[in-house]
Amino acid sequence: MLKKIRDKLNRYRQEKDLWNQLAWVQDVFSEDYLDKNEDRRTEILISLQFDKKQTDQELVQFLMSEEIKNRSNDPFQGCSDNLNRAGFLLADFRNPKNVDLFVKAKTSNFDTHCGFDWEHILSAGVEKTFNQIKTSPKEIREAFHSYFESKDSCELSEEDIEDWLENKRTDWYPSNFNSLDLEYLIDLSFELNDFKSAQELVDEYEKGLKTITQDSLLALKYYRGRLKDYETQIEIAEKLLDFSQNDDLKAYNFIEIAELHLKLKQTKQSWLSIKRAIALSKNLDEGRMGQIADTCIDIVNQSTKTYIFLEECYQFGISNLGYFQSLNQAKKKLEASIKMKNEPATKYFESIVIQEQSKINELMKEVQNNGYPK
Repeated sequence: MLKKIRDKLNRYRQEKDLWNQLAWVQDVFSEDYLDKNEDRRTEILISLQFDKKQTDQELVQFLMSEEIKNRSNDPFQGCSDNLNRAGFLLADFRNPKNVDLFVKAKTSNFDTHCGFDWEHILSAGVEKTFNQIKTSPKEIREAFHSYFESKDSCELSEEDIEDWLENKRTDWYPSNFNSLDLEYLIDLSFELNDFKSAQELVDEYEKGLKTITQDSLLALKYYRGRLKDYETQIEIAEKLLDFSQNDDLKAYNFIEIAELHLKLKQTKQSWLSIKRAIALSKNLDEGRMGQIADTCIDIVNQSTKTYIFLEECYQFGISNLGYFQSLNQAKKKLEASIKMKNEPATKYFESIVIQEQSKINELMKEVQNNGYPK
């Protein structure tokens, strides 16, 4: 698994002119947001995890800066695996001059503001970092002090930073490849898009299950989903019903089975599964009922034939009007209403889409003007 990417790492070590192959480049021709070189950076970052040298700091700094650009430009935001791995690798150099990059990473978007560990910022040591930040540009200093007002009031101690680094080294990013357990290897193979290795490792994981537990089935279902083996996922989800101790958990499984059938374009089977969830309605809360309604709308929208059950499915889908608070849900219900030629509902959901889009536009304008909330 590692040989090919290790060879690539050595090439980048020897030829800095090739680093442009690792730079953030948005694919402007893609319908969805796409960074053309993200997968290449993933390979090098994973290789560095197991073969990092002191001379690699400049390369890691470059990879970190490109991940910051990626997180800053992705409209869906998020705190990526690459950013977290690059953050740890850079933190492990214990260089206070890297504080500017960590502050930029922390403030890349709202998700990184919440989810990128603030220990990164002080990873060189509390006192050393507070001394170094005095030389940083004004906007970096202001962002830094929004997290750590002063050294005296800092909630993190030198010991806290050491404990955090040790936890990252042992539990998150171990450097000894031969010590990795099977689950870690499976996750790595998915990160590298090495689905051939992933298939073999997941098969090995399944064969090695001595007892069938809820946790082992959930893990196996997740792995099979990553492999797009939806038929097996359905089989596992049906087995998980035996562990469902109440109607809410049963309904959750029925919803998931229905969505899996939709991935296989099996509209009838999806409806039969969601009907099993609807049958439990009297014992479900508004949230779960809303999920059932969402799946009903998905069935209507994805159906390529005019089935008799579609009207019943559609009516249930739009009946829970108080639940669809997101723009995406309103758009789906609008699409279904147009498809089912329900003019009053079409006009209603058109107004909701406009209303929700307006709210988002106002929020984004406020963020652009004032930044993310502290």
